[in-house]
Amino acid sequence: LSRQQAARELEEWLSQLGLLELAPLLLSEGVDLETVQVLEDTDLIRMNVGALGTRRMLLNARSTVTHYKQLRETIARLEAEAARKESALREALLQARSAAEGGDAATARASELAEQLRAERERSAGLQLALDEQAECTLAEAARGESWREHALAFAHDLEAVQERQHALAEAQRSIAE
Repeated sequence: LSRQQAARELEEWLSQLGLLELAPLLLSEGVDLETVQVLEDTDLIRMNVGALGTRRMLLNARSTVTHYKQLRETIARLEAEAARKESALREALLQARSAAEGGDAATARASELAEQLRAERERSAGLQLALDEQAECTLAEAARGESWREHALAFAHDLEAVQERQHALAEAQRSIAE
């Protein structure tokens, strides 16, 4: 896998999570879909991914990477296989048309190949459906992560308010003591 392909895969995955803005940062750190599997919260903090919700969303969604890549590879393999079979079918059909004798055997082979191609297309459609379902799950996970992010931001805001109140109380106590 070339560096550009790895970058495109990471960007596509992050885009599906709604975290495309992290792509330049992760890529500058040499992170791709393989290394995202072993990232830890401390790594993300070190890379200045400060928002807890964003870190949690990324860490939770990384389990989808392997399944996502497997489905994409399977679909690519099936599409290539279908193209080969379609080519073989065309060749068989041409042979069937041009053969004066033995045309029945070529026609039977062409029909056989056509049936194999149909079956492969059905299998490919099923895998595409599975990939679409996985994408939906990824988007749902991203939404849950966003919700956690909003809760974390609200918590941080509340924490800041509490710290300000504590500081004001400490100041008041100092002034009373003086």
